[in-house]
Amino acid sequence: MKLLGIDVGFAKERDTTGIAFYEDSPALGCIFGVGRATTDWATRSLLIKTKPDVVAVDAPLVGQDIGVQRFVELEFSRHPFQRRCKAGLSHSGMGLELRKAGNTTREQLIANDVARHDQIFESFPNAFLGVMVPDVFYRNMPELKRGRKFDWLYDTAVDNRLFDDLYTMLGVPLALRATIREERDHEHRAAWICLLTAWCVALGCAKPVGDVDGGFFWLPPAGLWQPWTEQENQPTFF
Repeated sequence: MKLLGIDVGFAKERDTTGIAFYEDSPALGCIFGVGRATTDWATRSLLIKTKPDVVAVDAPLVGQDIGVQRFVELEFSRHPFQRRCKAGLSHSGMGLELRKAGNTTREQLIANDVARHDQIFESFPNAFLGVMVPDVFYRNMPELKRGRKFDWLYDTAVDNRLFDDLYTMLGVPLALRATIREERDHEHRAAWICLLTAWCVALGCAKPVGDVDGGFFWLPPAGLWQPWTEQENQPTFF
């Protein structure tokens, strides 16, 4: 099994894109790593050594209508997700720039014969982590500066062993578990969560959330979602 996780950045000069890879080879054993790149394919390709079976990309992935308003983003911007793992809207402003960067990333993967369209899935690391975090931690969540929610979610998951059941379900090697636990780089962390998203998709246990027109977030198995996600006013996902 070969997997790729990409946290899309859209800085042309700075290496704000995180890329994580994993390969389970009968001959070589488990190979994994992570690095950073710019938007330029020449830098990204250095971290993509083989053709993955599944790629998970942290950026809005939509069809030909680049300006479509997405159902899944609207619902994840509302209660009960708003305070916990809110999604930004990507049909305008900076969100639209990220959407364009996501589509460019998908086009790069296809054009360079790395992956087919049907092998590329959307990851949303904040929600991937967020739905697994018990509500007690949110009730004690400190005031966080803009952009710091993801690292708080990541640290909460690591410090409280919230990944353990997921690791067991996926069969994640101990060495990779330790690497994820010790990771401190923001882009690397996001790329690792994208990799876990790809792993869930590859094994058929990811929970897709969204609709056909606006696309889907691919999230952890339903059995790992916390009870607060099942409140009466939770939206109906497709």
